Amino acid sequence: MADENTPELDLSDDEAEKLLSGPGEQDAPAGNAPKPPQSAAEQLGDPGKKAIDAMKAERNSARRELEAARLKLKEFEDQGKSESERLQEERDSHKSRAEKAEAALKRREVAEDRAPEHATPAQIRAVAKRLAGDTDEELEKDADELFALLAPAPTGSKTASRPKERLRGGSEPDEDVEETDPRKLAALIPRRQ
Repeated sequence: MADENTPELDLSDDEAEKLLSGPGEQDAPAGNAPKPPQSAAEQLGDPGKKAIDAMKAERNSARRELEAARLKLKEFEDQGKSESERLQEERDSHKSRAEKAEAALKRREVAEDRAPEHATPAQIRAVAKRLAGDTDEELEKDADELFALLAPAPTGSKTASRPKERLRGGSEPDEDVEETDPRKLAALIPRRQ
């Protein structure tokens, strides 16, 4: 599928590889300092770039044709099958997806149940993703080990317990309430006459 503006290059694989690899030391003239390496695009020039673009377009076209051929093959294989066989295959496909989803849900539930209070949601997801085991006990043991590695308990004086209460003293209910109204306070002050 070459472009009409792209010149056809009749190169063998060895020649194309040599062109892509660039000039080697054997090509450098004796007595001259080696030139700085050029990029592949600079070495190939416009005709080389166009040839590479044409090869990429052909590759993409071949991929599309392969996918179309796979779909036709599947269609052809399905023609020979009875309706019950097709339904069985579909059932098996759905069954395997359901089993995978149930296993993922079970791992997530175990990770959430076994997560310490200080674990973040991201840590819980990471543990759930990596849990391995067939039974609940194996999953729980694995979750405990992973949380010990991934989210160890905080160290130091600060723990994840209840916050320390800072209570302040209040007034005694039996005592008279102190007056705070400025007018009444002013009236209590003796005046000189």
